[in-house]
Amino acid sequence: MTTQRNTAIVTGAASGIGRAMTLGLLGAGIDVAAVDCEAPWLDELKGAVAASRLSGQLQTLQSDLSDPASFDRIVAAVLGAAGRIDILVNNAGIGQGSIRADQRRNPLRFWDITPAQWDRFVAVNATAPLMLARAVVPHMLRAKQRPVCRHRSVRRISVAPRRSVLGDKPTRSLPRGFVPLSHTGVRRG
Repeated sequence: MTTQRNTAIVTGAASGIGRAMTLGLLGAGIDVAAVDCEAPWLDELKGAVAASRLSGQLQTLQSDLSDPASFDRIVAAVLGAAGRIDILVNNAGIGQGSIRADQRRNPLRFWDITPAQWDRFVAVNATAPLMLARAVVPHMLRAKQRPVCRHRSVRRISVAPRRSVLGDKPTRSLPRGFVPLSHTGVRRG
């Protein structure tokens, strides 16, 4: 997969919004390292990409983002295969359904959540995006790349329809050099 084309890491890449972003990036000619904890879903994504005519190349990585060692493993695997990381899409997340499958019929109450379940929820939804960015951004900066990061919202939806969660303009809260996904030329929807 080593290439001069841009390479993106997409977490939560095998289903939902992550899958759509993966396919969109591949269609735009960007190579994608698709990270997900579900191996069968990654295999299904591989099959869908192989059957299509997308111009980017796909690398799949099964990883549990609640494992603190996963971030360095992901970065090493992507750098080993592609030689570069240009885009990070922090999309992975878990919801109440990961704790109780029937949570829509039988709502989850906060006092029903065990400390271990809460730790996993926080690890995947809050800690993982920060720690993966922490592992990726130094490589981008050394390569003099403009880091492009898109964080998933807490509810896995955009703040406004057809807009990046970060908005369409860089804001003062973003570190210098960071730009929203919308400024990369990748089209959404």
